[in-house]
Amino acid sequence: MKQSDFDKQFSEIQSALKAVNISYDFKNNSDFWESIGTLPPDKSFTKLAELYLESDGSQRQVLYKFCGQKPAILENLWRFIRRIGTLIQSKDDKGWLEVGLASALLDGGRADSRDLIASLAVLRFIAERREIDIYSVLDTFIQSAAGNIKNILEDVRDCPETNLHLTVQAFAHPEWVAESVRIFGVCDMQTFVTAMREQTEKESQARKERYPLNIMGITGKSHNQFVFNKNANEQTIKQLVEQIPPQMTVTFYDKRYPSPSDPGAYVTFKRNGAQYAMNRGNHGWSSRWEVTSIERLVRYFLQCLEYNMGMESFEEMSYFQTPPPRQKKWWEFWK
Repeated sequence: MKQSDFDKQFSEIQSALKAVNISYDFKNNSDFWESIGTLPPDKSFTKLAELYLESDGSQRQVLYKFCGQKPAILENLWRFIRRIGTLIQSKDDKGWLEVGLASALLDGGRADSRDLIASLAVLRFIAERREIDIYSVLDTFIQSAAGNIKNILEDVRDCPETNLHLTVQAFAHPEWVAESVRIFGVCDMQTFVTAMREQTEKESQARKERYPLNIMGITGKSHNQFVFNKNANEQTIKQLVEQIPPQMTVTFYDKRYPSPSDPGAYVTFKRNGAQYAMNRGNHGWSSRWEVTSIERLVRYFLQCLEYNMGMESFEEMSYFQTPPPRQKKWWEFWK
């Protein structure tokens, strides 16, 4: 797309998003399936996804970054994806499938990935029933994906039939729940809860094992001890920051920081949803956690690249899990 056309459309979308409430306000479960395609969030997210599909790589990065700075967008895209599946009325409606998958790429798995996976599973089921070649379409989107969202799309593509029907019967429109029951029979909710819990734990462990050693430019003995290698660049750092799983921390070394004790500072950052935080510390002192941004972290990290590169670096970087706050899990609401 021409840059001038992109700038114009993106500006119009930004203005529209400012003018309306982009959060869905459903009073009950039945409201979730009302007025699909006509609510302000539906219209805004549709235009955003359509612009993404028409954009080139650099323009898509602008849109991805924009969504990451808007928690309300990340918190509602999964709802949009689940709703618009009902607009796929025939094989000719593949465009709505592509809008849903483009929305998933804009989400990037940066909010609650379980809700996103459930929405994509419902989208896959509906597309299959409309005789759309879902595997071909998914493979196309997977090729342009990276990091967490690539893993999510692959999981949805490879989802076993049992898990697919469990998800559809728990989260889809009543029409598709009935269709799933007709094909597969009634799925037991306890079986669903157990299966989803096991899948969540498996995915979490897999992400921990892959990150950050699956990022080009990083070498390490394990994901708990790693350094940058000669191939590291700004993109390496950006992936390291953007792909950090929730409730995990990464620590790197800033040799130039004016420490009151030992030289430099150890800088630790973490992510909670779409929000990032960082602090510094060294022998005998540590700072408070402060809210920061992807851009600031990447710039800061880039300035410290030479202090964290190669096995001769001052310290290997580290990656650890932090104890998450106790919150009621989604499956506990079914008890």
